[in-house]
Amino acid sequence: MSIEEKSLFYSVIGILRNEYPKKDLNMIGGRDGDEFVTINDEIQFNTKGYNLLYNMKRLCDVLQDELL
Repeated sequence: MSIEEKSLFYSVIGILRNEYPKKDLNMIGGRDGDEFVTINDEIQFNTKGYNLLYNMKRLCDVLQDELL
């Protein structure tokens, strides 16, 4: 993701973290600059190397139960 895409994705994570506090949604860093989306301290997916749209789709997939 570009710097702009990453900034937007982090903003979305922040909004959703406030909207769904029971999910404990976070971004954590890993080795080699990897960035992982976690829910309740469980890694859901790595955002590194993927574009904003794909990462947003994966975020919606892991939050699907909240979106119904």
